Amino acid sequence: MTNDSSSLNIFLDTSIFIYYLEMHPIFFTDIEIALVTVIEKNWNVFTSVVTLSEYLVLPYRQSNQD
Repeated sequence: MTNDSSSLNIFLDTSIFIYYLEMHPIFFTDIEIALVTVIEKNWNVFTSVVTLSEYLVLPYRQSNQD
């Protein structure tokens, strides 16, 4: 295991995607800054295979196919 920040691995939970994609009024800006940092530093990002399913629950329940 290394402490080299150039090889940082980050796990993103579903809530991060929900807050970002729905432009949450409190969390959006902080998440956007964090995501830009992740991209600029070329860090590895992981999420669960369940994330997409969790994110799509509400649109599915509302029969929103978009």
